Amino acid sequence: MDAQTDNFENSRQDIISSIGAPAALTLLGKAIFFVAMGSNDFINNYLTPVISAAEQKLITPEVFVGTMISRFRLQLTVIF
Repeated sequence: MDAQTDNFENSRQDIISSIGAPAALTLLGKAIFFVAMGSNDFINNYLTPVISAAEQKLITPEVFVGTMISRFRLQLTVIF
């Protein structure tokens, strides 16, 4: 998700550079944004070797999901 938010920020800066800040704010203010996470975000980060088996025993799925939600909230806050 970090890479996706970086891509959005780069696109946003390109728009500002192209049409100016006031027009970009108007344009982006009228835009509809869709952000999604899927089961692969959980599977690829919790059930694969990104974290060790020992850590999986210490970190419950509920705690892991809570951490993902907190990180996602922070990423969205940084964007907007």
